[in-house]
Amino acid sequence: MHFDPGLRLLPRQVGISGNGAYSCASADPATTSATSVVTGSGSLGCLTSDGATTEVLTWNTGEQSTLAYTFSIIVQPGGEAIVVVVGTVESGKFAGSLIASPGAQVTLDPLSCLTGPGVELITGPSTLLII
Repeated sequence: MHFDPGLRLLPRQVGISGNGAYSCASADPATTSATSVVTGSGSLGCLTSDGATTEVLTWNTGEQSTLAYTFSIIVQPGGEAIVVVVGTVESGKFAGSLIASPGAQVTLDPLSCLTGPGVELITGPSTLLII
């Protein structure tokens, strides 16, 4: 995830963006993978976050899903994010389904929380469950 401006110790208004890829097992055997674009914003810092995000998935079949994350538990010691977000598929493939996405994402420079532009990037694996 990219943060603009970067995360500092105290929360401030920050934009969120990112992209990724999922491989998956599905009840639909034709659906095997997806690419992801995430956007959002909120009052975010290296210790706490209160924001909203939307994720648009483009499946290998060409179909899309728009996901809205409405509840999150984010623990961010020193900019390292331990995340569990839940929400719903708002539109497209699997519309109306519940979603959960746990993951751990880290920065290579946690001291950036204290100086300069802050933590601008965290990376790491995540999982997406569509129920």
